[in-house]
Amino acid sequence: TSVPITVENVRFGCLERAMLVALLLSLLTGVGARPLRDFGVTLVNWRQQILIGLETAHASFLPVLCLMLTTLPLRQSDEKNALLRLLDQDRSLTTLAWVMFAAVVLAPLVEELLFRVILLGWLKTKTRANHAIGISSLAFAFIHGPLDGAALLPLALLLGSLYDRQQRYLSVVIAHGFFNLWNIALTMAAR
Repeated sequence: TSVPITVENVRFGCLERAMLVALLLSLLTGVGARPLRDFGVTLVNWRQQILIGLETAHASFLPVLCLMLTTLPLRQSDEKNALLRLLDQDRSLTTLAWVMFAAVVLAPLVEELLFRVILLGWLKTKTRANHAIGISSLAFAFIHGPLDGAALLPLALLLGSLYDRQQRYLSVVIAHGFFNLWNIALTMAAR
């Protein structure tokens, strides 16, 4: 059975993720005294970064949806994402706001920093770019569980390819955030 989630859990998780982003960014700049722009953390061409992020999210929708539908018969109700389970229980504006902040803002900030900027960046120093993208994408998929991870693999590969080509953190954060927003909206509309 799944552990019940509350708005208080989400608030605390948001605080943890915000502190993790701050810690990771400070570690990146503190190690070797490199500026954040070396890791793609920049607002240069921010409009283009947003557009490319939106295009990448759109490109991922159909493959992810097909894989989600394919794995639907294997899914149990208690395997549903904790934030979506919370929205099933409580559709208040406060709950929705915290879920959106957690899923659309903080999860992309943390996960893109970990899986694209840090892991993919490091793997590219050890192996070819396409191998690095594949490995970091599998790691991203793995943390989302077997069924969600399998369905999210196209998104992960697109995010890895985007970061490899553009070297822009904002682009992958926008793509990931918009994907999560779309997912929450579809889930809520289906009820």
